Amino acid sequence: IPHNFLMLETPMKSYKDPYYSEEEAVQQVGKGWEQLVRSVYNAKANIPIGILQVKEKWGGLRIYTEHMHDVLDKIIQDVERESFTVCEECGNPATLRKREHWYRTLCNACGEPDWIPIKPF
Repeated sequence: IPHNFLMLETPMKSYKDPYYSEEEAVQQVGKGWEQLVRSVYNAKANIPIGILQVKEKWGGLRIYTEHMHDVLDKIIQDVERESFTVCEECGNPATLRKREHWYRTLCNACGEPDWIPIKPF
């Protein structure tokens, strides 16, 4: 067995931080929700909890953290609820809409004519 048998021929990739930076987080959703996401990062500035995932699910914003925190969880819950009133594309006032099996929160301009308004879950 050659002496370097267990050595890698190419260096290992660097470890990716599992937490989203603010800039990575806002890139996960439409421009219209950017301020909602940034408001969570501003609120958590002094709370040492990492954000693991930011996404749209069932037409609403979802933000997942590494563990629970009463204050931050309340802020996130409020922002997630507010996302159902803000167009994820442009940031204008909006409603939850459905097209076939897809749900999005869109304003009249971004949602017409294919997206039918529905009541939030």
